[in-house]
Amino acid sequence: MVSVENLIEKLFKFLIITFPLLLISGPFLPDLACVLIGLFYLIIKIKDKDFSDLKKKIIIFLIFFFLYINFNSLFSFDPFVSFSSTLPYLRIILFVLGSAYLISKYSDIKYLFFYLSLFSYFVLVFDSSFQFFTGKNLIGIELKNNSRISSFFGDEYIMGSFVSRLLPILM
Repeated sequence: MVSVENLIEKLFKFLIITFPLLLISGPFLPDLACVLIGLFYLIIKIKDKDFSDLKKKIIIFLIFFFLYINFNSLFSFDPFVSFSSTLPYLRIILFVLGSAYLISKYSDIKYLFFYLSLFSYFVLVFDSSFQFFTGKNLIGIELKNNSRISSFFGDEYIMGSFVSRLLPILM
């Protein structure tokens, strides 16, 4: 019988592996995955009472940086707006810790993440080429601006920036 903890770990393993595809879908799913992986990491570490990761220099630096930018938000012209843009950085720190935890526990995640990233990269390149030559992409989104390709991103012209940021991860 599969335990609930094992099932939850498989879910979070799946979220990390599919993260490149989630990024294509828009901002909601990757942010949700980021928060869930961070919460999973916190729950595991609190349950195991193991806080050794928090003693690493890079994590200490990130926590101090997070505290620094939030302290500066206190003195901004509009603290509410400032805090609303700085507080969410905590989810990134927790996402990195959760991802590192799962990658260290499951060595196959690196390979599966690479292959899915490569797949999503080639799908975007193929779709953008198809859109360039036919005027529509594979799911029927029309090319509205002849000088820029949007691929699956629709009205947002972020395809080039997405591909250029995914390429270093692939390499």
